[in-house]
Amino acid sequence: RKVFLLPPAIEMKANSTDSERLRLACEQFLGDVASSTALLSYREYELCCALDYLIHHYSAAGPMLSTASSLSSLVDDAALFRVLPPGVLASKDRSYWRTQATESLVRIFDDIMKHIARLEANKAQGIPSPPPEEQINKERSRSSQFGLAEGETVADPVLLARLALVKLMRKRPQYGYIYHWVEVDEGSLSILGKDAPAWIWLGIRQNSLAFFKPPDKSQVAFFPLNTVREVEIYPTSLVVSLGEATLRLKTQRAYEIAYQIRFYINLERLMPHIEDLTGELKPSLDELNEEETELLDVDEVVLRKKTRAVRTSVG
Repeated sequence: RKVFLLPPAIEMKANSTDSERLRLACEQFLGDVASSTALLSYREYELCCALDYLIHHYSAAGPMLSTASSLSSLVDDAALFRVLPPGVLASKDRSYWRTQATESLVRIFDDIMKHIARLEANKAQGIPSPPPEEQINKERSRSSQFGLAEGETVADPVLLARLALVKLMRKRPQYGYIYHWVEVDEGSLSILGKDAPAWIWLGIRQNSLAFFKPPDKSQVAFFPLNTVREVEIYPTSLVVSLGEATLRLKTQRAYEIAYQIRFYINLERLMPHIEDLTGELKPSLDELNEEETELLDVDEVVLRKKTRAVRTSVG
């Protein structure tokens, strides 16, 4: 499973150039959908069914989608509903899911084929790829319907379906977090709000800490990462100073959590190396000098397991 999620510019670039990375991220998300770890709206479930079918059955689906006037009787339900949790599938008649998912399937396939046809036409006319500046607004309205980036030049239908799935993933507030199951000390519960249970999911990502309650991982508290002032590590607990508030968490993974918090805080210091959210990395992370790449490593003291507390400043 993917652990660290990097800033959007790096993720977008990596997804378009590393097909295996993209495949693993999509399979992780689809697994979360099927296991009810990721709860979606009905519309999002329909899109997931369609995209999952395209990703895993394109060789069979392509000819059908190109020639059939109706797919309801041709698409196998078991394959189409593969990622629908049983409870969600049972919440509506199967004919509803079949109709909505196949309509989404046809619509997405049509968008993908039109996108590929435009790329081929541009190539035949000698139009540079990505398109020149004057074409970007047109491309934006066409491609954003199913998740392509502006000027996207990918022409593989399965890869395009995966990129569309990533866009769906990114819309969710739970996207991009590393999760840890922790117990909040009774004296700290008020910091998270009245709806926070004692046992809760702590989420860590590039720019924030958040807390999600089971079973659906609905968010109950959110803290920008730049509010973290200090982290104290004990063998079975973690104390996080958030501005004026102090949050004590009971966990056997205190050292791992501290490492991840520090990793993302230090990664923020590298953000000036990114020209903009759609531009080239300058330089890439692989090209950073030794001093800069050391920012991505936690101080050794954070990882040394001692019986006394280990305190590390993250300011």
